[in-house]
Amino acid sequence: MGENRLQKLDEYEAGKRKITVGTAAKTRIGLTHTEILVAAAGALLIGIASLIAIRSSFAVDAVLLYVITAGVAVTVHELGHRYAAHNQKVQTEVKFWELGTVIMFFTGWFAGNVFAQPHRTLREESKEPDHQVEGKISLAGPVISICLGILTVPFLFVGGDIGRIASTLLMMTLLIAVYHLMPFDPMDGKAILQWNKKILIVTLVPLLAVYYYLFLL
Repeated sequence: MGENRLQKLDEYEAGKRKITVGTAAKTRIGLTHTEILVAAAGALLIGIASLIAIRSSFAVDAVLLYVITAGVAVTVHELGHRYAAHNQKVQTEVKFWELGTVIMFFTGWFAGNVFAQPHRTLREESKEPDHQVEGKISLAGPVISICLGILTVPFLFVGGDIGRIASTLLMMTLLIAVYHLMPFDPMDGKAILQWNKKILIVTLVPLLAVYYYLFLL
């Protein structure tokens, strides 16, 4: 019942949106200026929500740490979607997601774990959806998030500020990957499930186990 209501709210919200990225000028990193602003605002909101979730003080260094690591994690994830979509000749656009913002702060405050994000990558709709194309585009974001997370692991053993930054970045990248791999709308996992169930299982189950062990135990 809860999932159906969430999907209806998401469809209502998405119905008010239009993909405009095809006519907008892009920067060197492949995002438009508007998308960069959305990503920056999203990073700030994710950072604040994360601090609320762990009941941390809003000291300047803590805010900067969480906002910057969230910004890196989110940008890399969205660029993964954009790169895959470009290869498949599909237009996409990063849009602010009001419902996701509400869910993010709700879960952060009441569950102690941020489980949503304030923006998402929308794809242009087609009359005859290609599940393989949509699945590959959806998978690209979580996969590049996982790769970024793996790259941070060696720095965890350095200690000090570097270890702290690496630990926070790892948490952000795994959070984004796990969240997006959930197999229901509006997460990426739904499209991956419709394309290939085995790929979703092989990707999501180990990632859930790692995330649970590192951040929920």
